Parts: sequence; C-alpha cells; structure tokens
Amino acid sequence: MEFPFFDLSKRSRTKAITFDDGKVKISVKAPDGNIATIYDKDILIYIASLMVAKINNGETPGQTFTFTAHDYMRVTGKNSSGRGYEQIVGAIERLQGTQIKTNIETGGQGQTGFFSWLEKGHINYTVNKGGKKMMKSITIRVCDFIYRSILTDGRFLTYHPAYFDLAPLERRVYEIARKHCGRQDGFKISLGKMHAKTGSDAALRTFKKNL
Repeated sequence: MEFPFFDLSKRSRTKAITFDDGKVKISVKAPDGNIATIYDKDILIYIASLMVAKINNGETPGQTFTFTAHDYMRVTGKNSSGRGYEQIVGAIERLQGTQIKTNIETGGQGQTGFFSWLEKGHINYTVNKGGKKMMKSITIRVCDFIYRSILTDGRFLTYHPAYFDLAPLERRVYEIARKHCGRQDGFKISLGKMHAKTGSDAALRTFKKNL
C-alpha cells in the first residue's frame, strides 16, 4: 500500500517507475512499455483475499489459485461484459510482463534481481460447437515476494469495497492513508513525499492541482 509499484495512467507507460527515500528502493519497468496499472493490481488484491481467507480457516494456501472470472468481477465490482473479460486478459499480461526490483524483504528473504508479479497466469477455456472460445476459469501463480509477505509476514490490510470505485490517484491516496492511519488519528506528509509515494509521473505543480 505504501510504495509506488503500479502505473496510475491507463495509457502505456514507457518510463520506469523509480522510488528511493534513502531506505526503500524500487524500480519498476516493462520491456514493452506496458507497466502494470493500479487497476491491474485488483487481481493481486483478490488473490491476497483468497489467501487470507484460507489462513483464517487454519489452512496453508499454495501460490497457485484457480477462480472464475465471474467471482473476480463480482468482488472487485468489474463489468461482466465481453469488454470486462478482455481487460482481465490484458491485466494478466501486464502483471506477468512487468519487472520489479526492490530491496524490500519479505519472509526474511530478499532478491537482488528483477521479478514479475505473476509466475504464471493463463485463461482456461472451452470451445463450443461453433468454434468460439468460452472462458472457463483463470489460473494464477503469484510471485514469491507477495506469497511470503502474506503467508509469513502477515502484510495484508483489508480494503474497503468502495476502493474499487475510486480513480487512480484516489486509490493511491486511500492506500497511503490506510497504511498510516490504522491505529492513530492521522499523519502528516509533505507534498513532495506524497508525490513520490503515489508514483505519479506528473510535474509537482500538476500533481498538486490533481490532488
């Protein structure tokens, strides 16, 4: 929630996302310029909720999950039209194609090279008599970084359902506030630091206006 791992725009972003506050370092890029967006992150939030549900039931979840597009779209408030299914395919491609490098450790382990959000992501489908492909389910295998952060470190805060109705910058403001205001009345942050933590590529003057 706290750091900028996702693109806030809907267009293809060719410029890498970088963050360095002297302690935490993050670099996010995509060879094809399609860095995963804040909307694509919904899939990771959904998977995390499935993991937490299993943990709360006394189970040890694996890294691979198979679910229906209908349930995913129901939970995240997505449109279940044909366009909605196309967006799922695009999100999976961007999540798997995005490369992340960070010194943040999870589960007592770190990585020096780049990794992707998804180790595996594909659509399972059937073919009807007319030869048309019908989406049956989705299979996702999340990366070690996310798996360890939830299973070992318990790094997961719940999201309010209305989060999925927010615009990109609003989502980041919510996440940063959610991270810092859990057990306190509020917190103060400078405009420059807020700009950096949202991952916005807008000039500071424009960011201030947008905020």
